Amino acid sequence: MTDVPWFYRKHSIRFHILISSGSSFLIAFLMTFIGILPLAAVHHLAKLHLLQLHLAYLVPILFTTFFAISFSILTHHIVREIAALDHAIRIISGGDLSYRVPPLQHVELRTFSSQLHSMVDQLQEQMIEEHECETAKREWIEGISKELHAPLEGIIQNVELLKTNSVTNPEEYRRIVQETYTAAFQLRKLINNLIQHARLSSHDT
Repeated sequence: MTDVPWFYRKHSIRFHILISSGSSFLIAFLMTFIGILPLAAVHHLAKLHLLQLHLAYLVPILFTTFFAISFSILTHHIVREIAALDHAIRIISGGDLSYRVPPLQHVELRTFSSQLHSMVDQLQEQMIEEHECETAKREWIEGISKELHAPLEGIIQNVELLKTNSVTNPEEYRRIVQETYTAAFQLRKLINNLIQHARLSSHDT
């Protein structure tokens, strides 16, 4: 369809404007001719020299008026579709991405409408992906926070036991120290993972 010249396209805007211009010219010519017939038919005015002066002013005015009126009527459907497209763009730009342009008749506007819908669909997909990414990131942070909390609590409890000097059994003492070391090692590993994730996220953005 894009290889066909515009003057062969039945629903092309330029085709309709060309046809409307020609039709408006013919209508204006006929209506002007009909309008000056009564004036030219008046015999006593035909003898006056002012008749030519009257016609010189009247013909362009009548022709321009009839041409403008007929052209406005014949191209009204084009203006209506452009207004509908403008209305759709305003609604979409206002945030309503679910709105769609009504079916349009003319090729140029239909192509633009299709491109607009494609852009809106891509924007919706991008927003969905960003929302899913944010949700996954939030869930990961909540999960890592819980994982950090467990070894940290274990370290705090063991240190409090050692501070009170309530552990007198050497075996119990070594067990608490080993548990504290294991929890601290696990905590360091989790922190390193969190730092690595933050670096990767900063590179992605």
